[in-house]
Amino acid sequence: MIPESTRESIYDALDLLVIRIDARLRVWYVNRFGLRLLGYSRLGEVFQRPLSEVLGADSLQAPEFFAEIRDIGARGCVRQLEAPLTTRDGRRLWISWSIEERSGDDSPLAPIFLVGTDVSRVHASMQSALLFRDIAQNTPLAVIITDAERTILFANAAALAMSGYAAEEVVGRKPQMFGSGLTPASTYREMSAALGSGVSWSGELINQRKDGGVFTERITISPITDQEGKVSFYFAIGEDATRQHELEMRLQAFGSTDALTGLRNRIGFLAEFVRLATHVADANTGIAVVHIDIDDFESVNRQLGHRYGDRLLVDIGQRLADAVREADVVARLAGDEFGLLLVIPDIASGDDYEEISGRLQAALRPPFSFAERTIDIRPSIGFACFPADGDEGGELLACATSATQQVKRDGGNGVARFERALGSEDAERRELLGELREVVRKRQLLLHYQPQLSLQTGALIGMEALLRWQHPEKGLIPPGRFIPCAEESGLIIGIGEWVLDEACRQMRAWLDAGFPPIKVAVNLSARHFRLA
Repeated sequence: MIPESTRESIYDALDLLVIRIDARLRVWYVNRFGLRLLGYSRLGEVFQRPLSEVLGADSLQAPEFFAEIRDIGARGCVRQLEAPLTTRDGRRLWISWSIEERSGDDSPLAPIFLVGTDVSRVHASMQSALLFRDIAQNTPLAVIITDAERTILFANAAALAMSGYAAEEVVGRKPQMFGSGLTPASTYREMSAALGSGVSWSGELINQRKDGGVFTERITISPITDQEGKVSFYFAIGEDATRQHELEMRLQAFGSTDALTGLRNRIGFLAEFVRLATHVADANTGIAVVHIDIDDFESVNRQLGHRYGDRLLVDIGQRLADAVREADVVARLAGDEFGLLLVIPDIASGDDYEEISGRLQAALRPPFSFAERTIDIRPSIGFACFPADGDEGGELLACATSATQQVKRDGGNGVARFERALGSEDAERRELLGELREVVRKRQLLLHYQPQLSLQTGALIGMEALLRWQHPEKGLIPPGRFIPCAEESGLIIGIGEWVLDEACRQMRAWLDAGFPPIKVAVNLSARHFRLA
C-alpha cells in the first residue's frame, strides 16, 4: 500500500485539481496545484470546510454536481461531468470533473476523490462559437463563411433570404454561384489582389438571386488566419444596397430637376451640356446654348399672385419643350430664366440660328390664359454656340446671358447672338455690378447739389440732387455708367433710399445752419413708384 505522504507527493506533482472529501462533502485534502488554482496558499485554509464554500458561489448554480457526488457515495462508481466554480479572487472557471469513491482507501473518513481539469478556455471558445452563431443568425446583415479554398461552410438567414437559396443549396458550393456576370472584371481583380495579400476588401458586387433577379450587394470580405499566418477561413458580411442605389439615383435626379416645372435645373442643364458636347464632338456638329429671360415677370406675381406666376412658369416651360426636339434640353435655370441646349448641324452658318429664333418666339408669342385672364409675355433671348464661343457649359451660358442682357438694354422682347465685343462689355458690367453692391455700405456715394434759379428774378428757388459714385480707384463715376446697371439688378431701390435719406439729412443741416427752407428735387427710379 502506498503511504499517504507518497500519494500526496504524487498529487502535488500533477497539474490537475485534486480534492478529497468525506461523505458530508467536507474537504480533507487539496493538492498544491488545486490550492493555487482556487486562490489559496495552504491546506489549512480549506481543511474541513464545506466543498460548496471552497468551490464558490458558481458551484451552487450546478446542483447536479453535488447530486452526482452524493450518488457516488451511495453507489461507488466513477462519474464525469463539467461544472463551474468561483475562485477565491472571483474568477469563474469551468472544470471537467472525474468523481470517484475509493472504499479501499486508507483514509476512510474521506473516501471521495474529485480530479478536475481546467477547461475554461475550451468552454469559452465553445461559448464564443455558439454566441457568434446566434449573433450571425440574427443579424440583419448577410454573413457567409468559407474555408481557405473558398467553399461555403456557413450562410446565415439574412444571406439566404437575400439570395433566395436554402442552406443545403449553398453549403459546400463556391460563392461564384451568386454571380450575375454584370460585376466588372476589374472589381474581381481588385478583390483577389487584396485577399491574396492577406487584407480585407470592401466593394459592391452585382449578384443574382435564385429566381434570376439581380441585386447590388455592398460587401466586406476578410481573411481569417491561423497562428502561423495561413488563411483558414474567409468571413464575408454584406447588405443588399439595391434600394439605397435607387434612392441615390432618385436624389441625384431630384438634385438636377426643377421642382416646379419638372425640367432640368441649372445643375442638370450643365450636366446635359457635358453629355451632349461629348456626343457632338465626334459628329462635327454644334450646340446652340440659349438663355431666355422673361421681361418684367415680377409684375405677374405682383398683380395676380405667386400662384399664377408659378402656373405661368410651368406653361412657358411646356411651350419651350413642345417647340424643340426630344433630344434637345430645356431647363429652368432660376426664377423666370430658362435655358435650352439644341444640337444643330453647322450652327455657325446662321441659317439655323434664324430658324431657332423664329421657332422660340413663335412658341411664346400667343397669350397665356388662366382664370379668365390672358397674359402676354416679353421674352429676351440670347444665343451662344459651341464650340465657336467656348467649350465649357458655364462659360457658354454666361455668353448667352450677355446676349440676353443686351436685348434687355435695347428694350427687351427680342433676340441677340453673342459677340466677343459684347462679352467684354458685359464682363465690365459684371465687375461694376459686383462693386455696386457695396457702395452704400462703403459710403462711396455722394450727392452734388445743382441750384435752380427763377428766370424772372434770378432768385434761388431750389436744388437738384445729382448722384455721383466716388470710386476709390476709378475716381468719380458718372451716373450714366452705373445707373442702368443698378436698374437692371434691382440695386436702384437701396440706392434711391440712400439718396432720399442723404438729401433730407442735408436739408436739416442747412436749416440748422440758419438757411431758409429750400426745396430739393430728387430723381427716383420707376421701380420705386411700382413698389409704392
